[in-house]
Amino acid sequence: MRVIICSVMVNLKEVALVALDLDGTVMCPLGVKPVSERTKRAVRKLLDLGIPVTFVTGRTEDYALPLVREFGIATPLVTYNGGRLYCPTESRVLHQATIDPGHAASITDWLKQDDEVVACYLSRQGELVLYQSRSSGDPDQDDYLFGTPRTIVPDLAKEILTEGSSVSKLIVVTQRPLEQEVQQKFGPVANVVRTHHLILEILPVGVSKGDGVLQLCRHLGIDPKNVIAVGDQDNDLSTFEICGFSVAMGNAPEHVKQAADLVTGSFDEDGCAQFLEDICGW
Repeated sequence: MRVIICSVMVNLKEVALVALDLDGTVMCPLGVKPVSERTKRAVRKLLDLGIPVTFVTGRTEDYALPLVREFGIATPLVTYNGGRLYCPTESRVLHQATIDPGHAASITDWLKQDDEVVACYLSRQGELVLYQSRSSGDPDQDDYLFGTPRTIVPDLAKEILTEGSSVSKLIVVTQRPLEQEVQQKFGPVANVVRTHHLILEILPVGVSKGDGVLQLCRHLGIDPKNVIAVGDQDNDLSTFEICGFSVAMGNAPEHVKQAADLVTGSFDEDGCAQFLEDICGW
């Protein structure tokens, strides 16, 4: 089956995987609207056609799993912005990258000087433990941006350095353009990327969504050139670079749109569903 989309041909027989971002693509970027029924139908249609689908997200697998179960997705997920691969059918972590605890503690102490709101995702005995430096003053927003349950603690560095802790990532709530400053100061030991207009994520060095997709492709034995990536933010650019075909949402920043092979409609226009329906021949 060949479908022409804006003068671009997609051959479904050559598609080994469709990799979908969550927030701003499948799910509301502000967390105030449910996943549309149209998007649900389009994803299920792909699965019915035998095309595997996965989510590539900065979120934890716990956040994604309700939707995974609803859709019947069996392919491993790329979570923590590429730092983790999780198999939903086996409830098993396939790969996990971490930030050195000493470096993570230094980063949180540096951010504390400017009173930034920081969340730290720790793993202890294989279980996620989520700490927050202070409340932003908007608990509902914090619930959406960070996830639950979490504990507010006065000294994140102390928790990070507790024996048996490993750091998966840090999230900073800020609209200040800190990317370059963080990269200059901590670039050798961590990556930084904006994943939402309100947040920056600090990840293990070398980790990106694109790297996570490469790890997944190796695990599945498929060529990234046969993967379609759909996303809307800076952290999706690395998947656009390594996948054979890339789609930016209409709500994406202009530079993200410029990096994609195709721009579909915005989230409010069901842009993800529009594209998936097109390649399914609807």
